[in-house]
Amino acid sequence: MNRKTIKFWMFGLVLACMAVMFFGVNVSKADIEHFSVDDIKELELLDFMSDEVFNEKTQKFEGEPNGDPDLKYSVNIPKEWSNNNAKGTINNGTISNKVLTEVMRFSSPAHPEYPRNFFTVDAITLSYEIGIKNWFVNHTLINGLSLERLTLKGKRELEALYVEVRGEATYVVRTKAMINGNKIIIARYYVSSWLYEDEKVMQAQVMDSFKLDNIRNAPIEELETHGFLNQSFFDYPPSWNLQAKPVKSIKYMNASLEKNILKGKLDGKIDIKVYNKLSTPLRSTVIKAFRDDFSISGYKIGNLIEKPDFQKHNDMSFGMMQAYQLLPEVSNMFHYELWVSVLEGEDYIYLATLMTAARDEEFYIWARNIEGYKQVVASIRRHNKQGNVYDFLR
Repeated sequence: MNRKTIKFWMFGLVLACMAVMFFGVNVSKADIEHFSVDDIKELELLDFMSDEVFNEKTQKFEGEPNGDPDLKYSVNIPKEWSNNNAKGTINNGTISNKVLTEVMRFSSPAHPEYPRNFFTVDAITLSYEIGIKNWFVNHTLINGLSLERLTLKGKRELEALYVEVRGEATYVVRTKAMINGNKIIIARYYVSSWLYEDEKVMQAQVMDSFKLDNIRNAPIEELETHGFLNQSFFDYPPSWNLQAKPVKSIKYMNASLEKNILKGKLDGKIDIKVYNKLSTPLRSTVIKAFRDDFSISGYKIGNLIEKPDFQKHNDMSFGMMQAYQLLPEVSNMFHYELWVSVLEGEDYIYLATLMTAARDEEFYIWARNIEGYKQVVASIRRHNKQGNVYDFLR
C-alpha cells in the first residue's frame, strides 16, 4: 500500500465515520478501502426559499476589504447575525501567499446549547498555475477535512460541503472557492452539526448569494512565448525553465521546460517536438518513433491512467491527450507519470510530453505540473497572431 493509498484510506475512514454520524450514509469497509476523490458526489439540490422570504430573513452586505478590487463582494447574511469586520483582519494590508488570510467574518447570536454558526471569507495569493479542484482537494487533505460533496462550477469555481472539527465543536461547512486573478477566495458558512438539518437551506442560499463583483479571468502567471523561428509557437508559465537549442532545420524542432521544486530531484519536465509534415506526414509515424525511442533508465511505461479533458488552439485540426503510469523498476524509487499529447495542424505535427511527480507521491506538485502542461498544450500553434493569447486557455 503506497503513501497516497494510506493517506486516502485514512481520509476515507474519517469521511465514512462523519458521514454515518451526520448524514446517515451507510459505508462499508470495501467502500472505505476503495475511496477516491473522483467518487465524491455532487451537491444535492435543495428547495430554496422564495426570493421574497429570503430577503426578509437576510441583510445584504457589500464590501471591498483592504480596498482590493479582487476581494470586492456582496452577500446576504441572516439579519440577527453580527458583523465582525470592524477591525479588519488583513495583516499589514497584504494577502499572504503561504496561508489563507481572513478578510471577512459574520457570526450568529450565542446559543444556549450549541456553538455559534459563522460565515467567513479568506484569500490567498498564488504565484503559480493550479486548477481550483486540485487546490481545494489538497486544502482538505492537509487540513484533515472530511469532504462530503463537491460540484465544479466552471474551471475557476467550485462549491463543496465538508465536515470540520474545531476543538470540541463539529461543523458542517458549505464553501465556495474561486480563482480571481492571482488569488483564491474561499467563502465558508459553518453550521453546528446539531443544527445542520434545520439550517442547511439557509446555509446553501446564503452561499449562493455570495458574489465577487470584479471577476478577472487573467492567468495567475504572465505567460511567456517561445517561437520555433516563425514556424510554430507556444506559451509557458515563467515558473518553468525553458531549455531551447538553436533550430538547425524546420524538418524537426524541439524545446523543453523543466521544474525543480524539491532540491536535487526533478519534479516536472515538458518536451515539445515539432515535425514538418513534408518529411513526416503521418501521426502514426511520430507516435511509433516516440514509443520506440522512449527510454528512461530504471523506469518503464505502465497502464493508462486517464484521457484528460484539454483544449487545443484553433490552428490545430486534431488533438489527443493521455496520461500513463511511469513505474520504477525498483520499488523504493520515486513514482512518476507520463502525459502525452499529439496535435496536428496544416503544416506540422506536434508531440508534447510531461514527466511529472505522480499524484500518488506528491499531489500538490502533480496538480501544479499538469495545469502548466495543459496551458502549454492549449497554446501550441502555427501562427503567433496579435491579440490576447490567453483567450483560448479559459
